[in-house]
Amino acid sequence: MTRQQHLWTVLLILGLTDTLLSSSSTSSSWLDSVLGQSRQGVFTADFEGENNTLLEVGDGDNIILDCRVFLKQEKTISWLRHTGMTSVSPGVPDLLTVGNTTYSGDTRIKSSFSYPNNWRLQIADVQKKDSGLYICQISTHPPMGLHTSIRVKDAIIEMLGEESDPSSPHSLPPDKFYNPGSDISLKCIIRRHLIKNATVQDITNVSWKKDGVIIDLQTQERISMGVEVSGYLVTSTLLVSHAVLGDAGPYSCTLPVFSNKDFPRAQAIVHVIYGDRLAVQGAGVTVNKYSRIELLLLSLITFLMSTF
Repeated sequence: MTRQQHLWTVLLILGLTDTLLSSSSTSSSWLDSVLGQSRQGVFTADFEGENNTLLEVGDGDNIILDCRVFLKQEKTISWLRHTGMTSVSPGVPDLLTVGNTTYSGDTRIKSSFSYPNNWRLQIADVQKKDSGLYICQISTHPPMGLHTSIRVKDAIIEMLGEESDPSSPHSLPPDKFYNPGSDISLKCIIRRHLIKNATVQDITNVSWKKDGVIIDLQTQERISMGVEVSGYLVTSTLLVSHAVLGDAGPYSCTLPVFSNKDFPRAQAIVHVIYGDRLAVQGAGVTVNKYSRIELLLLSLITFLMSTF
């Protein structure tokens, strides 16, 4: 073989190698099959985990989303979230974390780095509103994303707000306000189709607690309870007549079939106060406006970066 033939052979091999390497940016399976999980021979940041996964979790679970990044170098790792109810505006994702810093105003969410290369996202006490698409993003050009879809199951037992829709994905307010002398009315729903092998008696025998102790309806003249079955929902109503200051405190509903354990969405804090209860209630849910502005700016910046 002549020197010119050798040169053409080398150029051909380099051309094929360049083609294969360029296609690897869109096909992680090629990297796995040719190079293996070690990623030996790759010279740019990439993910080690499987992409486009679905994770189904129960209400109240604690979850950790992994994001293992190979050859991060100077790149920045961020977590974004697309849900039906973002904190900014439709179409703009929520910015959750950047590096080791958590930007979400939700204290249940935080960044949790695990050595040597796992940029994890932790979510405690997951709720229906947490369902959506979560993206671990590398600040390459264009950005690379590891997509995980989370589907949170409905709560088995749930406390209702004053004007709540049982099918609503929103988390329900934990505080309820009443004036002395008024009637305290608490409603709890049980999704009977989520309880396997339970009889009608099992799902209608609802227990109510105050301060963590089961309420004995036989000894409480001012307290009564009713149960209504409609389709797959069982609604239990606890009524406390002529409220006094001593009626304030944490209330919850549960079922003996679950050994009367506490359910995260089946709780409420009752406040019995003098004066304008709506004014006090409004003061108790004031949100830091500056943190919302910061979140908006950060989310918009991240969204713009991902479009270029």
